[in-house]
Amino acid sequence: MRRITQVTEHRAHNTRPETSSAAADYFGRYKRETYQSIRTATVRENKELARLVKVWDRYLSIFKAMNKDKNRGAGVSIDHPELVLYRIASAVVGDISYPTKLIELFCLRDFQELLDIRKLEDNKFLLGAFLSALINAAKSSKFTLSTNHLDSSPDSLGTLNAKYLLISGDAGDFLGQLMQGGRILVTGNAGDWIGEGMEGGEIVIEKNVGSSAGAGMHGGRIVVNGNAGSELGVEMRGGEIIVKGDINEGFGYSMYGGTISIEGNYGSLPDHIEGGNIFHKGRQIVKDGKLV
Repeated sequence: MRRITQVTEHRAHNTRPETSSAAADYFGRYKRETYQSIRTATVRENKELARLVKVWDRYLSIFKAMNKDKNRGAGVSIDHPELVLYRIASAVVGDISYPTKLIELFCLRDFQELLDIRKLEDNKFLLGAFLSALINAAKSSKFTLSTNHLDSSPDSLGTLNAKYLLISGDAGDFLGQLMQGGRILVTGNAGDWIGEGMEGGEIVIEKNVGSSAGAGMHGGRIVVNGNAGSELGVEMRGGEIIVKGDINEGFGYSMYGGTISIEGNYGSLPDHIEGGNIFHKGRQIVKDGKLV
């Protein structure tokens, strides 16, 4: 598939995020919880949040300028806008390490400004790409992001991830794209193309996923505790996908390596499998690309 080939090419332009041990809790510096210390922490946090929102606004202004150029015919067609927006977000965030609590607090905003630009092309990737850039630049290694309050589940969360992310709620498309390591746990559902091109780490979805999960993945592990859509593991080259529920047609198409395990029901096996192994309810039905 042309899309997966292009995503692989994007690896050359994306740097592997640095990992570090978990930083101390944001409020750990305040030894005594007096009224004054709590007030000082709150004021400082509000100022830092305001600065972070200004960075977000700068990022949005770049996105709007890109769309304006497109409308005038001066822009160019972008094959992978989610990765382009991630690069822009990374450039805007820079090497500033924002505290975990601040990033989590920023995620709790209502983001009404996104409603004003909802008709602009590729706007659905904005929030997830920005949060991914913030997390990858941060020194901390553990984050909890809530999505229950949002009108729609953000796409592109966990791009190039190498940390621990707990997503309370649903996640959109392209979750964990080009993931390097760490772990992403989603308490709700996830969209299409999760774990696309991932190289390591683990993605766990407590409910259902859309289509093309694990497409083009090279390593790592995806666990779906619910059902999965069509074309799971398409052009998969390594790693492991486990689906505890049912799976739609087209799974493992053009698969070159890796392992798919299905504990529920499936339709028909694809007619084009190059390699890899597929198990159904513990019984191997494809070995090294051949039907058993």
